[in-house]
Amino acid sequence: MHDALKKEFTIGTFENAFTNSKVYIDTSFSSINISGGEAELEGTATTEDGCSSKLYFELLNGKIIAFNIKPLCLK
Repeated sequence: MHDALKKEFTIGTFENAFTNSKVYIDTSFSSINISGGEAELEGTATTEDGCSSKLYFELLNGKIIAFNIKPLCLK
């Protein structure tokens, strides 16, 4: 993660946000756009019981600056 995102989204915050989420067993990206030091990735992740989430990641110089996982598959 980018240092700015680490300050905004600490390990504790990250753990709390995902503590009730199911484990994803399959992840695939259908769109990857790279331009200079920037990249955007879009895809899906699926749990063992078939719940799927849409994934979106923005990277700057190889570090995550933003992400979205929706809907989050909950236990």
